[in-house]
Amino acid sequence: MASSQGERRCQVCERRRLAYSIKEIVDLTGLGRSLICEEIRTGRLQSLKIRGRRLILHVDLLDYLKGRAGKIEPDSPNSG
Repeated sequence: MASSQGERRCQVCERRRLAYSIKEIVDLTGLGRSLICEEIRTGRLQSLKIRGRRLILHVDLLDYLKGRAGKIEPDSPNSG
């Protein structure tokens, strides 16, 4: 039965999701929840609310990440 669960997971991974929850975005990107919420609040990351649930469309996540690619901030607080 473990192999069928593994196969099922692989099938799910192969399908592109249309939208993600904030938790899923955090898990997918490794970015912090507070950063994601701030980016949504300021409008830099587009989202929608359906029946009280906040969702980020796949295309909006890609647009956000592409737009941030040249704006990566260094981790070191001494770097400038």
